[in-house]
Amino acid sequence: LPKAIVIVAENRVDGILEAKSMGAGIIFLDDAYSKHFIRKFDLLIMSPQENPFCLPSGPYRERLWAGKKALEVQEEKDFTRKVTITKGTSRMILVSAISKPQRLEPYLTPEVVEKIFFPDHYAFKKKQLEEILRKNNADSLLVTRKDAVKMQGFDLPLSYLELELDVDENVHQSVQDYVRISH
Repeated sequence: LPKAIVIVAENRVDGILEAKSMGAGIIFLDDAYSKHFIRKFDLLIMSPQENPFCLPSGPYRERLWAGKKALEVQEEKDFTRKVTITKGTSRMILVSAISKPQRLEPYLTPEVVEKIFFPDHYAFKKKQLEEILRKNNADSLLVTRKDAVKMQGFDLPLSYLELELDVDENVHQSVQDYVRISH
């Protein structure tokens, strides 16, 4: 997305105002369902959960509100995932600090000789990653693009899990309808 601007702001309103001042026509907010004071189109990716409760007992930060409009999408119904490995090597170690990294396992190949998961948003350390490579006699670290950003400047051999989504036309149309009506 060559024309996209990424703004990180603790205060969502400040981030929105900054984006508008930079000329943004459309603003995407990550994890903003609970921000009821912001007029927006909520799109929720629904994943199967055994525990339907909110934190601290369950996985959800906010319960689904019966009167609140949101487009709920499900994998394999409203979108499908295509994952490929680029810059693969003969001995890779999956290293990840994303939420629920086990969801990457269906996309792994036999060249992945080890899987090491860190807590979500973990700040990687170069020496630690070098030790992982050495200890496992690996040629590269297999990482998501989200994790790779935190390894910039480490000059380590990286292989990438590339994610592509095929989104159903009805989802695209719902978003386009909202944008058209809102402008």
